Amino acid sequence: MSETLLTSLTITVVGVFIVFTVLFILVFFVSFLKRIDEKWDERKNQKENNSHALMEEPAAADNSRDLVLISAAVAAYFKGRAIIRRVRVLPNVPRQGGLWALQARTVLQSSHVTKK
Repeated sequence: MSETLLTSLTITVVGVFIVFTVLFILVFFVSFLKRIDEKWDERKNQKENNSHALMEEPAAADNSRDLVLISAAVAAYFKGRAIIRRVRVLPNVPRQGGLWALQARTVLQSSHVTKK
């Protein structure tokens, strides 16, 4: 009887040890995935914040003195017949296409002749 009891206790202790070891491994794995997910969300939010910052108009375009000077220059160039709808500051580094695309757009836009 004592041999049966000893075997039963051994099997019980080994089984409990295996169950808790597997549970510990699962907890570790889930916490690892949670940390990776939080870092991924942080990077995604940071990229979204950076893209929103690039889309916002710079504060220099809101300056009324600059707008008056730009309006006066455009009115002088077109002899008072121009309507200014929007003024925006171009970025120093083009967002898409690189410098070749920027040069091509500049050439294309400068080729349009306005009627005087």
